[in-house]
Amino acid sequence: MGYKRSVITMLLLSTLGFSAWESLGPFGGQLRALGIAPTNENFLLVASNYLPCRLFRSTDHGSTWHDHGFTTHYVNTIAFDPANENIIYLGTYMDVLKSTNGGATWTSYAVSTTYINELVIHANAPTTLHAAASISYGGSEAMAYYKSTNGGIAWSSVTLDTLKGISLCVAVCHADQNIVCVGGSSMYNNNTLPRVYRSMDGGSSFTDIGADLPIGYNVTSIRIHPNDPDIIYVASYYPGDIYRTTNSGQSWLLVQPAPFIKSITTSPITPDVAYAGADTVIYKSTNAGATWFNCGSGYPCEVKQPRIVVASRTTDTHVYCIDLFGFSHSTNSGSTWTASNHGITLASVLTLERAPSLRTTIYAALNMTGVIKSTDSGDSWVFLPEFLSCGNICSIAIHNTNPDIVLALEGSG
Repeated sequence: MGYKRSVITMLLLSTLGFSAWESLGPFGGQLRALGIAPTNENFLLVASNYLPCRLFRSTDHGSTWHDHGFTTHYVNTIAFDPANENIIYLGTYMDVLKSTNGGATWTSYAVSTTYINELVIHANAPTTLHAAASISYGGSEAMAYYKSTNGGIAWSSVTLDTLKGISLCVAVCHADQNIVCVGGSSMYNNNTLPRVYRSMDGGSSFTDIGADLPIGYNVTSIRIHPNDPDIIYVASYYPGDIYRTTNSGQSWLLVQPAPFIKSITTSPITPDVAYAGADTVIYKSTNAGATWFNCGSGYPCEVKQPRIVVASRTTDTHVYCIDLFGFSHSTNSGSTWTASNHGITLASVLTLERAPSLRTTIYAALNMTGVIKSTDSGDSWVFLPEFLSCGNICSIAIHNTNPDIVLALEGSG
């Protein structure tokens, strides 16, 4: 017996008249993009990892969230104007969506022929935007860089490579906004070639500085040291690992072996500190990327998953994270993390059962994230220890008289 994936939240009829529904959670769910207003970090926006892509907004630093509409395509990147929190950009399929009223309404502007994977806004000239996306070339897609100087209305492009490839990330040096780096990969003779391109003139021309990276490496995240443009970090979701250069790409050194690195983040207020989001670990460096260590506890690590980490640009102790479980944040430089998802109703519930002998006990299986249990009729939920790594749970059966005896069927049934 198969199942059709649906994004639902467990609901309870509030009256026998079926007049209203009450959400029982579990709050959270698979998130794909995170944006934080630089001028007001109480204002956050996240995008779901489902289609249609749902947006959720928080105005209290992530304590609570509210549904903020949806888009028909995935949102890969969210960027706030550094001087005006009401101006927001979303990078989606082929287009950038722009809001000038805090996300109440959006206007679409054409950019590329495929997904916009990352947007960065010029710190001192907020109408200048940089984007990583591919471009049509020779019947396929090639790595490219895009730039707008009028607030996203019109875009120019630079083709970075003639081989089939993809641009996945873009970074701008805080100390010198003319220095721009684009990361991605190209294909040649069935080999993945890592690509890092660097511009010294604000994106007018680029030089390949990634030749020393290993074949098979796919650059999925790139950051430039905020104060020293010679120091650049790159990471790969597959096969993984963090590499660092201290000489503008003339040579690269493997500084942290680790699989599935999705993101690296830095902040100008703590320039030598960097964080990296891996599948089950958040890494941190305090010496400009020379060494890294496992950072803190409290964030979800039960399953392998893409993880986006963003460091605060105003408070040196604040760091934010999204993953398949939802949103979490740290207020002590990553030492401990707290999940905060109230109002994010993205849990993909595959099956749920209530214990016959104790009706306040409920078990539910979630898509890609495991099995959860409530002992108070759904007021609160806890994740149970992972016992499978090969697939989702499609059915649950509970003992007639003992609610602690549970059978679970894995797979498609």
